[in-house]
Amino acid sequence: MPLIQITYSPSNRSCCRNCYEKIAENTLRIGYYVKKGGGYTNIQWYHEKCFTKANLWGVTDIELTGLEELSGQDRLRIKEKFEAIQSKKNPVKF
Repeated sequence: MPLIQITYSPSNRSCCRNCYEKIAENTLRIGYYVKKGGGYTNIQWYHEKCFTKANLWGVTDIELTGLEELSGQDRLRIKEKFEAIQSKKNPVKF
């Protein structure tokens, strides 16, 4: 089961793995944990708008972490988007 981390960016140092632009401080970002060679795990950060179903192709069960840290509106929006992502077959952008 893939682990997805939802958080507000603490700085502007991380870069989106889709568009390669910086993720601004205090904006919502989505992190996808990826297993790399050598047995360690790396997290790839995305802007909310850049994260698509293509990132989760073939995945049926997702573990979201960090939702409790989000504001009420952000929490609801993210939950709805991940429910939509899991219910559709074609890649969709947020």
